[in-house]
Amino acid sequence: GGSSEIRHLGHSVQKSYEQIEKLMDEIIRQQNERRKSELDALQSQINPHFLFNTMECIRSLAHNGATEQVETMISSMAQIFRYSLYSTTMSTLGQEIHHVENYFNVMNIRYCGRFKIKIIADEQARSFPILSMILQPIVENSLKYAFEEKNENCLVTILAKVWKDGSLIVKCCDNGCGLNGEELTELTERIYSKNSQTDSSSGSIGLQNINRRLCLTFGENFHMKILSQVGHYTVVELHVPFFNGLPFPK
Repeated sequence: GGSSEIRHLGHSVQKSYEQIEKLMDEIIRQQNERRKSELDALQSQINPHFLFNTMECIRSLAHNGATEQVETMISSMAQIFRYSLYSTTMSTLGQEIHHVENYFNVMNIRYCGRFKIKIIADEQARSFPILSMILQPIVENSLKYAFEEKNENCLVTILAKVWKDGSLIVKCCDNGCGLNGEELTELTERIYSKNSQTDSSSGSIGLQNINRRLCLTFGENFHMKILSQVGHYTVVELHVPFFNGLPFPK
């Protein structure tokens, strides 16, 4: 009678719910896999020129008997590539800072002490969870583009602080050539562009990569801002929300 039809309808509805739930789980799993593969691909972009140029520098130093500098460069390079190749998707700001320090050790020997770095970050900021391979490309941008016409007092400063709302603010500052209004607007547009075919001479590829990776993980909760003044400074500011158990990344 009517009750058996209602039972049958109830079973059909329950089965439909189960199928929908299973389908949603599969969609989420596929989305997470796509996000992870894209993040992995973006993370694995290591510049081979950095290795070639550094190896040539080591060869030259060894030829001239600069044993201590050779040891520093080889030790730093070993740590750089270990971190680049084997770090997990998530890291801590402290590990990111250590990676930057190793990179700086290498570049400073290559460029005869031309660059200086200053890091201001307390233990709370250093233990903050963040995507790996984020800071070094920003510092690399500064060394490559900001100091093209400057040989002395080339300073990169990293400031990091955890705010009361639990989010992390990281400012990577240089005292280099800076950008005018038009250059700053163009750079910002390239960084936020969904088109990855940017002009490699602009210095925007590394920043665009960082922005894409952080947006993939944190969505609209992540913000990147660039401030600059010609002849004085450029600041790349990252506002990173606390990673509070989202299902991705694992």
